[in-house]
Amino acid sequence: MLLGVCLFAELLRTIDTARSELALANQRLKSVRAELTPESFRRLLKQQQLLRPYDDDPTGLSETEFVLAFLAEEGFVDQLTMAPIIKLYRKLDVDPDGRLSIQDIEKASSLKPTELKALRRQNTSTFATKHADRVAPIAQVSVESLA
Repeated sequence: MLLGVCLFAELLRTIDTARSELALANQRLKSVRAELTPESFRRLLKQQQLLRPYDDDPTGLSETEFVLAFLAEEGFVDQLTMAPIIKLYRKLDVDPDGRLSIQDIEKASSLKPTELKALRRQNTSTFATKHADRVAPIAQVSVESLA
């Protein structure tokens, strides 16, 4: 009897897993078949602006920006999931060029926490001032929260 109950529970779990995988596969298929219209492209641009408010070319999307914006727009990933990753990226990018390099990592690891915090504050201020016309609300990451 106990074995029958365990097998039935396993069957229900397997059915639930299959149902979830089927829903995800259907969502992927729908996304791949979706037509990219000017309106849907505008939504992708809005997603990208949330992800990279300081983009050097806000009029178009790079391949990576397109993929991330598309994943966010289609619901495969949300801002809440990406926010800590973006925060980590910004913490590691110690120079204000918007690109993470081995030099950033080496410099960040060689500085004392107080020096790193001061450098980030200086660079954040410089970078934000340079791109003040394109700051998106979600991108407001305080220097203190990066420490």
